Amino acid sequence: MVFRQYRRTTQLGRLVFRGLNCASCSRMHPAVLSERHLLQVSLRHASTDRSKVEYTLKMLKEDLMQQDEEARRRLVPATAAAEKKTTLMQKIVHELKHYYHGFRLLALETRLSAKYMWRLLRGDTLSRRERQQLVRTVSDLFRIVPFSIFIIVPFMELALPIFIKLFPNMLPSTFQESSKEEERLRKQVKVKVEMAKFLQDTIEEIALERRSKAIEPKGSKAVEFAQFIKKVRAEGGYVSNQELIKFTKLFEDELTLDNLSMSQLR
Repeated sequence: MVFRQYRRTTQLGRLVFRGLNCASCSRMHPAVLSERHLLQVSLRHASTDRSKVEYTLKMLKEDLMQQDEEARRRLVPATAAAEKKTTLMQKIVHELKHYYHGFRLLALETRLSAKYMWRLLRGDTLSRRERQQLVRTVSDLFRIVPFSIFIIVPFMELALPIFIKLFPNMLPSTFQESSKEEERLRKQVKVKVEMAKFLQDTIEEIALERRSKAIEPKGSKAVEFAQFIKKVRAEGGYVSNQELIKFTKLFEDELTLDNLSMSQLR
């Protein structure tokens, strides 16, 4: 009985508290109500935006993990195939196919170069690519003479790797492997990059030396040359040799062996 009365009193207290809250909300200024509403809406949108960002980050992480797993799966059979040793018969078949394709490609290039040679004999001009093809084929034909000895003579092909190691340019271009060709191109690119870097450093050093050795004020000759050009364009007429010699020093070619220092030449 006492428990029921306590329960009723608590229910009545809750109802009174809700009524007071509603009354206070109704007595509030509409601006305060609108601010509270906007705050609730902004919090709701912020929570939704945060959830979207978290969802996208989660999706990106899952995609990255999936890509890593696919890459690992691809590498596993590649490494297994690399670890798998080839038999002697497979090596022999591979070398025979390599020589067959090399001779076949050389025959096709020889037939094509014969047409280019006939065009030259008739007086026609060849393009740069056709000329390079002709030169490469002729050099391959000269290289095939010592190369054919290793193939014709029995058991002479065993000494071919040693001979190629000593004379790498002896092998015709049609018999070269793709890995060696890629390595050669990589070395050429590396040399070109180093040469370009050296030339850039040399030009920068020359520019610094010219600035340090300049006696006249900065830009005086440039301003004088601009005025001279305007005068010639406006008035025209004869230009003396002294004026030309005076301004030709602005256009000197400093990138010559005589003007380079010993450190740059080394």
